[in-house]
Amino acid sequence: MSVKAAATKVAVVTAVPKLQQSLAKLVKHGVGRLTASAPTARNFILKSHSDSVPRASTRLTQVAHKAPTRLVPIGKSSIGQAGAAVCALSNYGAGMLQGDSTDLTVRVEQGAKLGVVTQGANRIYTPNKHLSNNNSSYTEQSNSSKECRATLTATVEKDAILILAPDPCSLFASSSFTQTQQFYIHPHSSVALIDWFSSGRFKNHEQWEFDKLHTKTSLHWLHTDDNDNTNTIHGDNNTSSDIPFLQDATLMDLRVGRDRPTERTAMESHAVNGYNCFASLLLYGKETHGIVQRCQELSDEFAGQHTRIREREHASPEEPRRIISGDGPTTNATSAEQLGLAGRVVMGVSKVDLIDNDIPSDAHVVRLAAKTNEDLYRVFYECLLPVSEQFGMQFYKERIRAHQSEIPQQPQPSLETTNVSEVTSKTNRQTNGDTTTITGDNQSQQRHMLSKQPSYLDSFSSPANDTAFWSMVMLADSGLPTGSFAHSAGLETAAQLGMIQSEQQVGNFVHAATRSTMQLSTPFLIAGHQIMGQQGIVIDDSSASISQQWERLQRQCHAVMSTNQPACAASLDQGKSLARILSQWLQSESTIDPRLLEAREEVLDFLKSFPPHVAPTIGAIGGLLGLDKGQVCRLFAYCAARDVVSAAVRLSLVGPLASVPMLHRAQESAEDGIQAVLSLMMKDGAMNDPLMAASASAPVIEALHPCHEVLQVRLFRS
Repeated sequence: MSVKAAATKVAVVTAVPKLQQSLAKLVKHGVGRLTASAPTARNFILKSHSDSVPRASTRLTQVAHKAPTRLVPIGKSSIGQAGAAVCALSNYGAGMLQGDSTDLTVRVEQGAKLGVVTQGANRIYTPNKHLSNNNSSYTEQSNSSKECRATLTATVEKDAILILAPDPCSLFASSSFTQTQQFYIHPHSSVALIDWFSSGRFKNHEQWEFDKLHTKTSLHWLHTDDNDNTNTIHGDNNTSSDIPFLQDATLMDLRVGRDRPTERTAMESHAVNGYNCFASLLLYGKETHGIVQRCQELSDEFAGQHTRIREREHASPEEPRRIISGDGPTTNATSAEQLGLAGRVVMGVSKVDLIDNDIPSDAHVVRLAAKTNEDLYRVFYECLLPVSEQFGMQFYKERIRAHQSEIPQQPQPSLETTNVSEVTSKTNRQTNGDTTTITGDNQSQQRHMLSKQPSYLDSFSSPANDTAFWSMVMLADSGLPTGSFAHSAGLETAAQLGMIQSEQQVGNFVHAATRSTMQLSTPFLIAGHQIMGQQGIVIDDSSASISQQWERLQRQCHAVMSTNQPACAASLDQGKSLARILSQWLQSESTIDPRLLEAREEVLDFLKSFPPHVAPTIGAIGGLLGLDKGQVCRLFAYCAARDVVSAAVRLSLVGPLASVPMLHRAQESAEDGIQAVLSLMMKDGAMNDPLMAASASAPVIEALHPCHEVLQVRLFRS
């Protein structure tokens, strides 16, 4: 090498760290503080908008922000006349660069009405290659430097209303985004909270090329005085408990399995079926009853276009439907076609089964999937119309600019017509210029992935003794009376809605449902195993300690499962059946931990004392019978995949022989789901908190599954 070439090489090497330092200075941490107050609200008893006594006028008493976060109050006269306040959230550059973070705190004081909107879509930009780790292997450490984070903490006091109506979040290629939203709400308040994201710049043919999306929204009860006349707030974080009563979480980690050769694209792995936009709407409080009714009407209408449905028991429309146009709404709309939608919208409404019986209102979770963002703008506009009078504005009206939305042309076929042979290897990483080929079996590859984890996962590779293996086979036996074959995990709904039309699509559904189930259930499987397992935490002599841990775990699991009503009912049914089976099993089982022999009756009592969900119950049973954490997780994964494949056979979607390789291939998706959860659980503070890792990964399935409740003819219970 010449002296000149050597000097050039040294200059390039030294320039990269300087570039990294200069780019690192561009990383911003935005901060926002927003408080809405109703000064005269505490001087009289508040009544609803329909009562003769009006609400107090709402004022923004604190509006503070630090770049790149911006808070812009909207000063429309109609908003002030309605006694409300609306503020727009935005940032410089209309998006977030790698490593950026935002922290927003919102407080809605007693009697106030606050709407929080955004000035445009939030973009998560592609990270700079000099700050990104070029290693394609899947590690959390390699992605931490380019991950964008957003945190929202909101407090909603008595008789207050909060509407969160943002634009979608779009993730560009190779980007990562984590969003955490916590709402502390008073039982006599009302909230409508929208969380919305898209697959990327799909109009530019960039779909599902981001690395990771993890969004989590949790609702907690506000901790107040028992008398509650002054709404005095006590305690840290303004909560009476750190366990939310509702949590909606989605984790789509496209890095998992990306370095492993596969025939499935990212769209197939998550069964998105050509849908590009996904959203959830969380509703609570009496002021949202009109929104709930409108959502149920639309959900039934969308489903009724493809199959016969039954009428809801309490469906009694109080006002006519509206037609949406660029000039505003008109009345007497009777069909979803008049909303001007360009493509199909999947919409499911789940009523949340709240554990506390003294709660004055109901909670609902609405999940949606659409082909384009404009269709969701129109649907959300229609759904939020019942509160438009209270806020003096119609949310999302300015986003509707035409009578009909349209779907951008896509160069690749959607999954509804995709052939396996036509699937490209776009998601596969290349090494030394050559595409990696399949070598070895999938099981050995997954074990290699798990072996990279720290010592906490050593139990996943430990050999099982004969007794534990026998117990595992018994738990996986299809003859075990758990009632699992009465549930299809949403497959029957997808089939009746015309979304499953080929064997390939059935396989995609099985893979997506299995992975999503494992991402939701693995944290609770491990936590249940830790409470009761021989290799878990030390079991106290007092059974009350076990009971307290068990009740806490069940509350955590219920907060996640209750966002999907059919799945929640299926989980409780199977959990109760397993508890009954365990009561018979323990009477003669001689391999139980000796420390539990004296407390056998207490163990059975606490399993029956609180409605048990299936995941923590299987984890506890596996621990009692000597199974390690890895065996418990893989046992549950096999049963979940087996039940879906069995449902496909009984629905005549696939034949009995074709179902065998389909079930065998589902192992890969199960391991991907477990791997995604374990990477999150290894983070600080997540080891003992299942709620930090439990997340679904199949948004289309989550949106269509609640529609099972309105099917007129159905073979399965869910």
